[in-house]
Amino acid sequence: MVEESARTPGEAWDAIQNRIDPLIRARKFDRAISLLRTWLESEMPVGERSIYLAELSRLLGAARRTDEAIAVIHQQIALDPDNSEPWQRLAGHYFYCSKPGGPSQEDLGQALHAIDTAVEKARGSGNWLWYCLGDRCRIALAMKRYDLLEESMRECLEGLSRPDDSLDYGPEGEFLARIPEGTVDSALIERFRAAVAASRARRPRDRSVTGP
Repeated sequence: MVEESARTPGEAWDAIQNRIDPLIRARKFDRAISLLRTWLESEMPVGERSIYLAELSRLLGAARRTDEAIAVIHQQIALDPDNSEPWQRLAGHYFYCSKPGGPSQEDLGQALHAIDTAVEKARGSGNWLWYCLGDRCRIALAMKRYDLLEESMRECLEGLSRPDDSLDYGPEGEFLARIPEGTVDSALIERFRAAVAASRARRPRDRSVTGP
């Protein structure tokens, strides 16, 4: 049996998950974090290292080690600058992982900057655009930036003809119920709600099981 402190060269991510998940279920975040840091000391391809850094930042966030999580996200950004995913996660840390009572105005500003960058990267790659726009909708709503909320919703609707092989599941609309009456065009809200329902109905079964 391979010791937890060692990492077999070329070990598949699924196998790594099998070793980390039991620690996460037992809420042994510090042990899982230490194990990931040990693996990251090994030489590995950029894409694989990016995945490790993403998982490490997620675990640091779960352990409430927010500053460390943000530092690791910045490492991933430096390693893979055209990837929208770490920028989206950075926005999520400022928006979702803030202090009790919700994000401060400073946190919201940081979240908006990060998600704007994520949207730009997603437009370039063609992947995760709906995810990024969905988070921008939520952040804009929290900031009462209803102009940006409408803009983001309209861009989501414009992208409904995207190819099936893009890394996206479709628009999400749980935030629609939180939009104050009269702040966003009601016809746009109804179009968006219908698009969400239609997108969910046509998702392939494997995506609908694992998607958000």
